[in-house]
Amino acid sequence: MKKVLLISNYYTIGVLISLLIIGLIHLYSFLAETYFGYAEWDNILLTTSVSGIPFGIAIWAFKNLITAK
Repeated sequence: MKKVLLISNYYTIGVLISLLIIGLIHLYSFLAETYFGYAEWDNILLTTSVSGIPFGIAIWAFKNLITAK
């Protein structure tokens, strides 16, 4: 159970980072490029849920590298 909680925590952090990056991209496009066609929410949520996995793994790996003896 402890491993499942650990995995879900890193996955959640990865999803949040992905949402932040996508939000910054859309904010820039809204301010600087007004001709930009906006994506649908379904595609944004699918992208963040899929990209949360590698972001979460990367955060976990860097944390383990920093704390390893």
